[in-house]
Amino acid sequence: MAETTLAEESQSNSKADAKRLRASRENTHLSNPKWVLGSPKRRLLLKILAKAPDNPTNLRDKTGMKSGALWSNLGLLVRAGFVEAQDKENGEKYRYYQATQTGLNALKLVGEMTIHVA
Repeated sequence: MAETTLAEESQSNSKADAKRLRASRENTHLSNPKWVLGSPKRRLLLKILAKAPDNPTNLRDKTGMKSGALWSNLGLLVRAGFVEAQDKENGEKYRYYQATQTGLNALKLVGEMTIHVA
């Protein structure tokens, strides 16, 4: 069994501490709708999903975002509770995303709710 040096153990602890700090900061930010929707890309995604559920391929086409940016922003909206995923089957399995009531309320809070949802 390989022995770890004090320096290696310290570096490992530092990485773990940094990861916990990033997670803690994100959780703090996720509770602030103005921070979550501070990104024009996230606002655009949420506004599109407030109109109707959609799948990632269509969202990428509608927003012009690259896949990495789409998944990053969509994931943050899901973690914030503004968007939820649903699996649907149309012969094949598809994942659709839709705005939650929390997301709609957040859009109203930041003054971006320009659509009418029945």
